[in-house]
Amino acid sequence: MAIDNIVVPEQNGNGQPGKNNASASEQQSSSFSWNTIQDRLRESIISIQCNSAMFFDTESPGCGNATGFVVDAEQGIVLSNRHVMGPGPSYHKGVFFNNTEVFLQPCYYDPIHDFSFFRYDPAELQGFTPKAIELCPEKAQSGLEFRLVGNDSNEKMSVHSGELSQMDRNAPDYGSGYNDCNTFYIQASTTSKGGSSGSPVVNVEGQAVALNAGGNNHSLSCFLLPLHRIVYAFEYIKRREIPPRGTMQAVFKHITHVQAERFGLDVATAVQEGGRTEDATGFLMVDKIIPDGPASGKLQVGDIVISINGAPIAEFPEMSEIVDAAVNACVELKVYSGGAFKTEQVMVQDLYSVTPSKLLRLGGAILHDMSFQKAAVAAAPIYGVYIAIDTNGFVPQKFRDCRHVIYAANGMPTPNLDVLLDIFANVRRDEPVVLTIKNMHDLRNESVVVARHPQIALPNAV
Repeated sequence: MAIDNIVVPEQNGNGQPGKNNASASEQQSSSFSWNTIQDRLRESIISIQCNSAMFFDTESPGCGNATGFVVDAEQGIVLSNRHVMGPGPSYHKGVFFNNTEVFLQPCYYDPIHDFSFFRYDPAELQGFTPKAIELCPEKAQSGLEFRLVGNDSNEKMSVHSGELSQMDRNAPDYGSGYNDCNTFYIQASTTSKGGSSGSPVVNVEGQAVALNAGGNNHSLSCFLLPLHRIVYAFEYIKRREIPPRGTMQAVFKHITHVQAERFGLDVATAVQEGGRTEDATGFLMVDKIIPDGPASGKLQVGDIVISINGAPIAEFPEMSEIVDAAVNACVELKVYSGGAFKTEQVMVQDLYSVTPSKLLRLGGAILHDMSFQKAAVAAAPIYGVYIAIDTNGFVPQKFRDCRHVIYAANGMPTPNLDVLLDIFANVRRDEPVVLTIKNMHDLRNESVVVARHPQIALPNAV
């Protein structure tokens, strides 16, 4: 499904930069052959039929096909993309190579990165036991020949060939919907299209070196998610635990050394201040700051990260490891800002606390907490109750365009859905509610409307 005219997630319906050297091909073992790749992986690849029930956060209702693959056969754990599972209510069915169907229970999706885990009941499989595909992020190198094995255009076990190219690409921009951030992506050229989302990118040994995530509408470029943070989360999922995830409510991007110099940073001076340039292709720079978040007022757009807690930072995996290990604690960032070096203490917030996990369905309206994803796109605070959709007149027509947030009800602030529910609990069914609504792309102006339960009367603008 096309998101915009530039790049799209490939659904029908933090990697570390590698080094471009001869060892990439030399590491491919001569004891394996591409001619047998289908036979070796056929039991491990799953065709996923997706059905999303309603609007929620960045996703809309619909159905489609995608791919997943077994990473733990004993527990029945399947890896796929976040945009395949979706953050809202949904139903997924997995189909193995022999047409055995299993129910896929959503297990975990990352709040930011484009990966998710499902579970199925291994007892439902009769006559065969799939082999888990090993996750090997360290084997992803520029120049590595690969095969992308999945269900391209809903055709099972389609195989596409290619070669890993750019290892430190910034996350692709999918427009106003879901966007990954604070991670590298790997760029490669292959012929995969819709339905290949969630496909493993494997080397000749049959090991996964990356996860297929998206592609370009106008070329053969595909965007592959490195496996470093997937492996991190997988260790927790196997123990039936939730992996700690932190955020400073800031979006970073990777810039080259040359770009850093254009911002006034002398690379040699950066090393003296505790930065790292050896085996690194650049620096991380602040690209967006969410208003009223932990980084607001301390970091600025354009700040270049030198170190965190004294550790040199030049790549996303290094940053993610420190941030995820410091949830609800402060980290010390040294940055190059406005021509000088400075140090700031920034609180790391629990990322799940700014990820909506419940909704209120009121007539044709769906309401939930403001999310990190929506706030990052609109440069708006993570505050208020987001109006995901309204098809039955809970609010006037002009507030039904997926851009509006409820900031107050009956004169009382509504920072989240729980507070709004408490207010609604004290309102009789036939009693109107006065809502203060703001467009998250234009917070300077607000509208006040009188809302009633859709079955009672249509709301009237004030």
